[in-house]
Amino acid sequence: MSRPSEHPRTDEISLFELISALWNRKGLISALMILSLILGYIYSATKPQVYRAQTVLSTNDAGYLQVAIATAVVMDEVNARGLQQQLFTLGISILQQPGLAKSVIDSSSSNSKKRLKSISVAPQIPPPGALSTEITEAILTVNHTDMPAASAALSSLVNEANLSAARLITSQLQAQRGIEITKLELKIKHAQRLKEKSADIAIDQTLANLELRRSLLSDSAITASVIKEPTLKAGPITGGDQPIGLTKAVIVMLAVMGGASLGCFIALLLHALEIRREKQNAGI
Repeated sequence: MSRPSEHPRTDEISLFELISALWNRKGLISALMILSLILGYIYSATKPQVYRAQTVLSTNDAGYLQVAIATAVVMDEVNARGLQQQLFTLGISILQQPGLAKSVIDSSSSNSKKRLKSISVAPQIPPPGALSTEITEAILTVNHTDMPAASAALSSLVNEANLSAARLITSQLQAQRGIEITKLELKIKHAQRLKEKSADIAIDQTLANLELRRSLLSDSAITASVIKEPTLKAGPITGGDQPIGLTKAVIVMLAVMGGASLGCFIALLLHALEIRREKQNAGI
């Protein structure tokens, strides 16, 4: 009567067998690790480092004061709190327009265009429970492969936004001034007709006030070039000398780990194929 094999092969693989399979193919694993090390080093050496420049934007008091005075002259009244929020919102909306960033990029050198990675504007929402829910600050971020160029692009964006805002506000004030002058003309004609019918001193005073206001609005020097100060104010530009993202050492280390993992996977796969082939040869 035949005796069964003392060491029958089962479908289970022991930990020792796995370690032995990896050790038997240590050459393959080492080769993949070395290859990954070389590829990781080449990638990290050729990958451009990206630097980040940031600044905090807020409403410029001098620009706000000029707009407030011009608005008061044209409209004969001004909502100070609402106007300040409107100016800030206008500046941020201009910065968020793709056309503005494109104009700044196009004005830079071709080399700088290739190095510019991204531009973003993030309004800072007040935290829950804050006294005011108005957004009064925003963070402007420029990612560039050259730190001085990133700071220059950031400053150019703010300057272009202020120029665009000044042109838009001046245009709106000019249009509103024409409307107000037309209203005043109608009021003056009405007051003149009343004066012809009555010698009331109050009518004379009203007519004088209306003519004075019309004269003030007709002076183009008052509203044509009032917006000279920037409406947006940029804080100090921050951004360290250290690049953002993964460092070269981390990239190389991750590449080596990936190569080792791939080598272990291939070694275990080959070992499993050998076991399967042995079973087929043994007729199991």
